[in-house]
Amino acid sequence: MMAISRGLGLIFALLLTSGVLFAHTGPFGPAGQDDISEQSFIRQAITGINAYQLELKQKMTALVKDLKDHKTPGTLMLLLFISFIYGVVHSIGPGHGKGIILSYLIAFKGSLKKGIAIGALAAFFHGLSAIILVLAIYYLSLGRVVGTFDLVSSRLMILSSVGIIIIGGLIFTRGIYGIYLDMRSAEPDQGLCSRGSVLAMILCLGIVPCPGAMIILLFFLAMGLLNIGIWMALCMSAGMALSVSMIGLAGLVFKNSLVRLSKRFSSRFLIVQRSLEITGAMLIVIIGSVLLHAYLH
Repeated sequence: MMAISRGLGLIFALLLTSGVLFAHTGPFGPAGQDDISEQSFIRQAITGINAYQLELKQKMTALVKDLKDHKTPGTLMLLLFISFIYGVVHSIGPGHGKGIILSYLIAFKGSLKKGIAIGALAAFFHGLSAIILVLAIYYLSLGRVVGTFDLVSSRLMILSSVGIIIIGGLIFTRGIYGIYLDMRSAEPDQGLCSRGSVLAMILCLGIVPCPGAMIILLFFLAMGLLNIGIWMALCMSAGMALSVSMIGLAGLVFKNSLVRLSKRFSSRFLIVQRSLEITGAMLIVIIGSVLLHAYLH
């Protein structure tokens, strides 16, 4: 339990900085060699995340062996709880669409509740899609699970990247049209992020299966405990959903604070709002393009 308590402190200390971690260590690579202290912090943070993930894996392995011998409810509950914590820690590291979600929420006109839902659903379906894909490959006998999983995942990643670019382009276009309406003092549009674009973004991020969930499922397949592996993968997905939703919430709170501050200067309120929306859309297109380039090469 001391390991879990120590890990919880690490989790919440890194929640608000994970967007920065993604920006420096995600598809864009390191930021450069000028800011050595910042890079050192980022490397130390990622090292800490990886070390704690390894510690949790070792704890889960020991619990699985105990569960297979004794099958006590207490051991099962502890195993599921650690799986949840593992999902939280796992999603703090680089990737998992945090940069895209943060960019989307910059362009998002909606409540904090909806912002949390976007991050949570995208992360949860990221894990759920891995469960569905592994089970489909296993039961339909489509070939070696790992090889087929990698092949299908790479194709889904390309499809996801294209969808992200299209969504970003549409939001950018509507943002420019919003500026046109503002200049003509016409009736303002109802927001760049309609329900359709929200669902499309969740789908684009969620269809890419999580390799971490796949590893858990394969391990439990080998142990003959597939049903427990599914529950563990679901708990891991819930942990990822919590982590990413909190990151999204932090980004949306920051964006809304800027908008509220700009309301004090009524003449510049729309300029700030439109600038944030268009900037978010541009970031979505850029990140999607970089991801597509990486997957195609």
